[in-house]
Amino acid sequence: MADIFLSYSSQDKSKVRLVAFALEKMGWSVWWDRKIVPGAMFDKVIEKELNQSRCVIVIWTQKSVTSEWVMNEASAGAERKVLVPLLLEDVKIPLGFRRMEAARLVDWNGEEENVELKILMNAVAQTLGEEKRFPEVDDPEDIQKIILEQGEKKKDAAARYKAGYIAMITAGLVIILACIYYFVSLREVISGPASQWLYYLVVVALGIAVSLLITGITRLVRRSQKQEAAGKWKYVGSVAGMMLILSGGFYIPRYTYTADKVITVRIFDPKKKPVAGGQVKLYLPGYIRQQSIDNVGQAQFTGVSPRVFSKRITVEVTSDGFENYAVDTIIKPNDPLSLTLNPVRVIHISGKIKTAGEMPLRDVEINVDGTKYYAISITDGSYTITLKDYSPGDEITLTTSHQDYEDKTRSFRINGSEMKDVDFVLNPVK
Repeated sequence: MADIFLSYSSQDKSKVRLVAFALEKMGWSVWWDRKIVPGAMFDKVIEKELNQSRCVIVIWTQKSVTSEWVMNEASAGAERKVLVPLLLEDVKIPLGFRRMEAARLVDWNGEEENVELKILMNAVAQTLGEEKRFPEVDDPEDIQKIILEQGEKKKDAAARYKAGYIAMITAGLVIILACIYYFVSLREVISGPASQWLYYLVVVALGIAVSLLITGITRLVRRSQKQEAAGKWKYVGSVAGMMLILSGGFYIPRYTYTADKVITVRIFDPKKKPVAGGQVKLYLPGYIRQQSIDNVGQAQFTGVSPRVFSKRITVEVTSDGFENYAVDTIIKPNDPLSLTLNPVRVIHISGKIKTAGEMPLRDVEINVDGTKYYAISITDGSYTITLKDYSPGDEITLTTSHQDYEDKTRSFRINGSEMKDVDFVLNPVK
């Protein structure tokens, strides 16, 4: 038996998840995700949880105000005088429930310092017969004071953001002017290998400065228009700076150094068997070398400058079926470097979603309970979920979610890296 029963439309599950987490953080148990034990009757389980809960929170949204299930559950909570209404969207509450004051969490994104959230928590605590969790929001004057304080905090944050963007623009302009001064005058009096390094550093600095300038301007303009600095303009500054750095690299002076050493990298799996296929990268001072792994599990780099062996370098290895590996080390001349790769732990689960009449269902969400992994069925009803860091023998639970069909849950043990024909047959919502 849970302390709180959440009544909501299944289409609002992602929004309701934030409410459930906030309530659970207060120490209350919440029944909300419609987990049904295989073989149990869906409506019987819901009725049992609804009747045994000590508090019923009905969540009003565009979808729930037209849901017969939500209306019935809310009515049951009202009859027992344990109903607490909550508005997640600006909608007109059904007539029979308008006399009850509802907490308003419209446009709420999960932040804890929210007056309406505290009002909701107080209402729940009172319904459960507990002391109010936030006594400071009981008095209307106190509520108004908190709202004003939150408004001031938002203004202060906006001012800080604006100052930060102006600082980004100023720094970008200063660095750009310094780089232009170098390209126009100083570079012409520098010769030899030093010019290669200096030129590259100036190109990088110029790219960073352009990125700062554009990012600061776009975010400042969008914030002044009361829009979030996101969307298609989010990475304009970074892309412009990176393009400048990459294009400038084609004009860096090139020098040929005498090199007569060989670096050998040997790749093994945990069983000490050679790993064939893949790439090895050496991040050498000033440049990068790349070599394929041959059939005996090694990559050789010839013509390496002797000066490389006195400095720490980064070795990066990639190979299909294994986790990427990188190490920062000092390599000894003509002494092979042996590295061990760990296999990637990946499980692929696939199947089809259909009705009892074998009709495929699309747009059904299939979740792996307790994880971030999910999939959406396509036109032919098929789906594929890729799980990382899972191995054969692990137990998982899959749950379907669709507004027109009853949720269904399947629990099973993983028996291989490829699990096919994990099908679901769904029944329409009554």
